[in-house]
Amino acid sequence: IFGGGSGAMPPLSYDLPHGVRLDVRGQIDRIDFDESGRYFLVVDYKTGKMSLNLLEVYEGLKLQLLTYLFVAKNLLQKTEDHEMLPAGMLYCFLKYEWWQTDHKASPEEIRKHFDAALKMPGWVLADPEVVRAIDATGRFLPIRITAKGEFYASDRPKVKTPEEFDILLKYVNLMLEKTGEEILLGDIAPRPYQMGKRTACDYCPYRAICGFDPTLDGCTYRRLINRKDEELMEDIQQREQERDAEKKGGSNHA
Repeated sequence: IFGGGSGAMPPLSYDLPHGVRLDVRGQIDRIDFDESGRYFLVVDYKTGKMSLNLLEVYEGLKLQLLTYLFVAKNLLQKTEDHEMLPAGMLYCFLKYEWWQTDHKASPEEIRKHFDAALKMPGWVLADPEVVRAIDATGRFLPIRITAKGEFYASDRPKVKTPEEFDILLKYVNLMLEKTGEEILLGDIAPRPYQMGKRTACDYCPYRAICGFDPTLDGCTYRRLINRKDEELMEDIQQREQERDAEKKGGSNHA
């Protein structure tokens, strides 16, 4: 637990305009460490389905795992005498849907089905040795390694280099602070997204009271168009540079 009271880790704190401070609190389900003490892994337990892609992070839709990773890294930097690297951040499913078949499945079929259903989505370090240390059997991570010790091209979005993790952790820090500033300015208008056929309103419990109706003038979904991860990472770095310049400009003006 961070920011939760006695015995908890400190919250993520941001000094906002007008003397306001934003404290971000939460609970990390699990942090694993390797035997060498060089790497750490953040795991979040889920009872329902969950996935992760860079577009959702870029748009600020899924920041939970990155926030946990950011909190853990900050804590470890203060308590360890050496730098610790993120080995990854993963969702772990605690239950699964019933599987119905039109035939009596063999034990091997059953194992393969549930191995696939319980794969742990997320991102891990782009290091084959680290991936094998996390999942020596190959049953739990949806990542394959070739005989040459390389990642398949289709699995590249699921692995991140240390430099990419650094960029993403800086980005989640930026997004949390920026969101706090927007709330303070009263920017709370509903701007639900649409990604393909899915929208933020599909399972929202507040649909009856938020007032957003796409059939009304002025109510339009924020349409998200998928792009290559390389393009998104470039935009993320650009946003970080603009934010740094904005802060420096504000400091110089002050």
